[in-house]
This record gives sequence, C-alpha cells and structure tokens, in this order.
Amino acid sequence: MTTNAKNVRNFQLWQSGTLTTGCNYWASHAGLFMWSDWRPEVVDQDFQRLAGARMKVLRVFPLWSDFQKITMLRGVFGQEVQLCPGGEELSADIVGPAGLVPEMIARFRLLAELAEKYQFQLIVGLLTGWMSGRLFVPAALENVKLISDPLAVRLEVEFVRAFIDATKDCPAIVAWEPGNECNCLEKVGQSQAWSWTHSIVSAIRLADPSRAVLSGMHSLSIGGGAPWQIPDQAELTDLLTTHPYPLFTAHCNTAPYNEMPSSLHAVAESRFYGDLGGKPCCVEEAGSLGPMIASEERAAAHLRSALWGAWAHDLRLFLWWCAFDLDSCEKAPYDWTALERRLGLFTSDRTPKAMAHVIRDFVERLEAAGIKELPVRQIDAVCLLSCGQESVWHTAFGAFQLAVQSGISLRFAWAQDPLPEADCYILPGISSSTAISRHRYLKLLEKVEQGAALLVTDNNGMLEPFEPVTGCRVDFRCRIPGTVTFRCGEEQFSGTSPMTQRILPGDCEILGCDAAGDAIFTCHNHGKGAVFYLGIAPELQSDLGRSNWYRIYRIFRERCKRELFWPEKPPEIGMTRHVGRDGTISAVAVNYSGKDVICELGKLAPRRIFPSEALLGGKLKIPGNDAVILEF
Repeated sequence: MTTNAKNVRNFQLWQSGTLTTGCNYWASHAGLFMWSDWRPEVVDQDFQRLAGARMKVLRVFPLWSDFQKITMLRGVFGQEVQLCPGGEELSADIVGPAGLVPEMIARFRLLAELAEKYQFQLIVGLLTGWMSGRLFVPAALENVKLISDPLAVRLEVEFVRAFIDATKDCPAIVAWEPGNECNCLEKVGQSQAWSWTHSIVSAIRLADPSRAVLSGMHSLSIGGGAPWQIPDQAELTDLLTTHPYPLFTAHCNTAPYNEMPSSLHAVAESRFYGDLGGKPCCVEEAGSLGPMIASEERAAAHLRSALWGAWAHDLRLFLWWCAFDLDSCEKAPYDWTALERRLGLFTSDRTPKAMAHVIRDFVERLEAAGIKELPVRQIDAVCLLSCGQESVWHTAFGAFQLAVQSGISLRFAWAQDPLPEADCYILPGISSSTAISRHRYLKLLEKVEQGAALLVTDNNGMLEPFEPVTGCRVDFRCRIPGTVTFRCGEEQFSGTSPMTQRILPGDCEILGCDAAGDAIFTCHNHGKGAVFYLGIAPELQSDLGRSNWYRIYRIFRERCKRELFWPEKPPEIGMTRHVGRDGTISAVAVNYSGKDVICELGKLAPRRIFPSEALLGGKLKIPGNDAVILEF
C-alpha cells in the first residue's frame, strides 16, 4: 500500500489550526541499541502505553550504523582499495550495493506494522548518525567528513534511496527527514550545508514523492554567515523543526522552566523559524532535560502552557523528548552523561509521569472545546529583524516576550526581505550601520508616510536618514556602556546599554528623558504616520520577566492609536485572536506564569468561555500554566 501525496499533505500534521501530539521513540529496554537488541514484544508494550496517553505521532530512528553495513578495505599507507557492502565477510548480493541490512529492514517493517496497529503516524529520521551526544556511522565512514566528503554523500544518498524503497509501502509512515540534527555531523560552511541538504532531500523526493520532508535540524540562524540557515532549510524542506531545549539555546534558561521567558521559548523559537522561513514550523523535540533542570511538576506545568501556546500560534505538531526514561541503559552515551537518562514521558518501567497526563488532558480538553480548526491568528505588528546584531535570535526572543506581555500579536520578518503589509512595524535593537539596506529602509518609510507607525529601539545602530525621520539628532555617541534610567509618564524604566549618547530634540515630541534630562524616547509625525525612537533596546535587557519593559510596546501601541483588544490583560497572560469565516472571534488566553491569575474582562463580552468555570463573579480566572478560550 502506497500513501498518495494528497492524503499525506492533508493529514492533520500539516493542517493549519490543529495541533497533533506525540513523542520521539526509542524502545524502553535499550534506547539507541533497540535494533541490535531487538525485542518486538517490548515495542508492542511500549506502543500500547503510548496509545493510551493519546499520542498520535512518533518520530523514530533507524540507527545508521546498524542499518548500513559497509566497510572500506585499505592497502599500504591507508590507501582506499575496496568498498565492501556488508563487510568483508558478506557480499553485495546479500546486503545490496548500498549496504542495507535485510534483517534490520525486517525489524523496522515490524515496528511500522505495530505503529499501524496502534494508529500511530511515523516520522522517520533516515540518517541517524548523531544521537544524544554520540556519532553512529558505518565503518567505511569512520574518520570521514560526513557532509563535505563526496564518498560520504554518495553512500548516504544510496542508503536513503535503498531504505525508502524497502519501506515506503508501510502505511504508518507519514514523513521523512534527512536525519536527526544532521548539522552536528560536521562543521561546514553555508554552501556545503545547502548542497548536502539538497542532495539528501532530492534523494528522498526521488525515492518517494508522495510524502513530505521535515528538516529535522536544530539551532538554525539567519544572516551573519552561519552555516545552517532558516531560509535554506525552508527552501529545501516542507516543514521546519525546532528542538527548543532551554539548556542548549542561547539566551534561554534564564528563569524557572514554567515561568517567563522560559515558558515562551518553544512558541517564540518556532514562530521565529516559521515566519522567517515562510514555511510551517513544528516543535519536533521539547523537554526540560531532566530533573536536575526542572522538577517533574514544573516540567508538566511548562508543557501545559507550551501546548496551548503552540496551538494558538499554529505550530501544528508538538513532540516530547522522549517516550521513556533510559536510565537502565549501560552503553555510551547513557554511560557518559547523566543528561540522557531521565527524559521520558514514562519511566523505564512504563509508569506515566505528570507530562504524559498533561498531553492526554490537553487532547481531551481540545476535543471537548469543539474547535476542530482554529482560524489564522490576527497580527497587530510586524517585527523587522535586522543585520549586524550579535544574536538575531536574542532580539527576536525579547521582542516576542514584550509583545506577548503588552497584548500585541507579533509576526517576524527579515529586514532585507520584501516588507509585509502592516499598520505597525517594530525595528528592534538595531546594532550596526548595516541594520537595514537603504532601499528597504526607504520602503519602510514609505509605509509610514502612508499611515503606518514605526518603533525603532537602538542598541548602538545607525539609520540614514535619521533626523528628518525621528525629529531629533545625535549630539554625541561613544562606546561607554552603562545604566540608562528614564521616565515616561507614570512609568520609570532602567536598563543597560552598550553606548552613551546624547539626543538633541528638534521637531519631535519627547516621551521620556534620562537622568540627565536628555531626550531618550521620542515621537515624530512622518507623513500620515509616526516614528517612535527609543535610545535603548528593551528587547535585550536581562530582566524582561521581572520588569515593566513591556510597557514600552504598550505605550507605542496606544500612542499610535491602535486599540488593544484587551487593555486590562495582565502581562503574564498571552492572548491571540482568531476570526472565523462566520465572523466569530475565538481568543486563546494562555497563562505563561506558574501562578493563578484573576483578570478583569473590561469591555470584553464573550458569549462563551471554555472551560465555563473560568468565569468567577464577572472576572476570568486562568490557572497557572493553563489556558482559557473565549468566543465573541
């Protein structure tokens, strides 16, 4: 049975407005070594327990070194003499010219049959050469550059084609990906990364054009010459993926796992990838990384708000890492690092943890809400991320948090790309003279002249023209870092800046002055619109979850006469709005803090609140790390 393209691409995994849950799977008894220590009865029992927890999708991994047996025989001085599929003892007639091991394929096909029995959909990471901190590659490729060496790429392509040909009739398989975090296989440049991805993805598509291809990558970037780029992966694959672990992601793990900004990490990073890549993005691996980072109670609380946030932000798929604890496994990498041993939804004896209960509860509550397909999220402002920043992700993460806290629904765009239509733009944390090209900047100013509002926050960047646009000019600027304190109305703000400067106001309104009495926050009418300038970058401050910096975004929104949907919203609550074809507005309010929050509804008059018990005496109660749906 071959799954046709129409059925696959209409599967809920890729359907906007839905969220499918699942996990990454290694067998509970052996982890990475399940294929060599094959016990189908264990897999069956594992699957039975996962199905009971309402898992729908499993990401599975044919360990490369188990599935492709191929050896290089060498002569004098290590000279390559003969490539032997199957090793010296086995001929190519037995294993096939790609070195694919029939016994392993039979085991994988049995796993796929068991998946079908329990109605799982499988995402298959083909080249699983990197896993949990250890490399697993065929003997012929040991000490070979796995991405840039032509022999390696040839053998990889042959393996991918052979594996897909041998398994593509398995109906449980819903998608392929090049492999798990293949950007860990070798340090390469951007062109090498693009060429390798193109080679492997092309091989997948030729072998099976009916199924979609996921990226399977993590730690992608944009601009700055980084090798693994979001736009490149978006160009070559169908679905981008994030692995938002707090410990391994820059500028994260700065608060308890279920508190801001940690509770926003998965949603923010996935929207960062998806918006900048122009492709759907899912959370392919998520987790606290074990009890030394977060207690089981905090991990479960984080997961609850992350699931609701992922649904509200159209992330479509959320997979936990991983299915079972692997603390009984003795071989490396489990022998090497404590980090890899207790990451499961279940213990190694299949006892469910709190996170497994959270996933089941989320699925059942979403079904009870009766919203089969959440309409697209309404956008209040476009955040233009710019060149020359030390970390574009740092700026994006900060902007996303401030927007959520202030009640603004944000989407990202790259400042060098064509400008999306919007009536509000934010250009955060400009940090260099190349922040935005001249022609893009002039296009942006045209939008303002036509009536849009623009907020620029400055982290020692440059814009030209500046004075005609902002109505103020720079007296001096020098590389002396320090603390900047200023007032804006009733609000006082204090933060750090890499520069010391003095702004001389001209034809602008002064919204805030620093301790020396100099202007730091200004507003200037520009055509039919307005430009707001702030001489510090709130997005890059270290205390966003504990400070009032979000008020800057709210002041901007209010001063440019863009009404907030819910002005009374507390900063801990994130809200997204979704307008249906019949005019119904669904609002998803997610509490990204660990404490219960009681909210004034103000002018909001919902016709339905789910769950109904959230309405208490005319006020809305949202439990910690939970969500409420309102319909208007």
